[in-house]
Amino acid sequence: MPLLELEALHTYYGLAYILQGVSLSCEEGEAVALLGRNGQGKSTTMKSIMSLVIPRRGQVLFSGANIAGCAPHSIARMGISLVPEGRRIFPALSVLDHLRVPVCPPQVDREEQIRYVFDVFPELREKIHDNARGLSGGQQQMLVIARALMVKPRLLLLDEPMEGLSPIAVKRVIEALKIIRETGVTVFFASTNCELAFRIASRAYIIEKGRIVYQADRDEMLGNLQVQRHYLGVRG
Repeated sequence: MPLLELEALHTYYGLAYILQGVSLSCEEGEAVALLGRNGQGKSTTMKSIMSLVIPRRGQVLFSGANIAGCAPHSIARMGISLVPEGRRIFPALSVLDHLRVPVCPPQVDREEQIRYVFDVFPELREKIHDNARGLSGGQQQMLVIARALMVKPRLLLLDEPMEGLSPIAVKRVIEALKIIRETGVTVFFASTNCELAFRIASRAYIIEKGRIVYQADRDEMLGNLQVQRHYLGVRG
């Protein structure tokens, strides 16, 4: 049984029909990418999983249970964390205060989890008492990922985690996500960049106009330049 499975998901913003029957799955411990140009439904897919936008039809199955329409805080307590696009930091809070914001489930040792995220992101340990506004863009992205890890999720969702970062910061985020996946956390993330996505993911789905139009593993998708050019605007 997949850890996450979307079955024929239909999501609207008012009258705007965004997700038009999206179906996909992630096995436990897997890293999967959702690829597509901007405006094709990647963010809406992430928000639909978390019920930040409630699907009108379809199912969001987490460990076999349909969680579509559940309250976002309840979904978080079930073991799903979302790293939204745009970082969403609290500028005046320190790094340590950010890590204390999430309400950890009773079974999670907060101090142990703080040590874990500092092992993943040693750069943040050096900035532990610094306000978030003074961090670089890459460090801010590391911080929001670290914050999402504080509840010890089984599934980590990330919306464009490498967007707008320097090449050095992109490399560090990729390294960190590999470590996180290797500890058993399932990683599902949205990206516009096929080549960067497959430095983390073993397979990917492509979404266009709210529909899944293609899915493949790493070798098949990277070897299919026609698909990349058609759906992702890749040149070459």
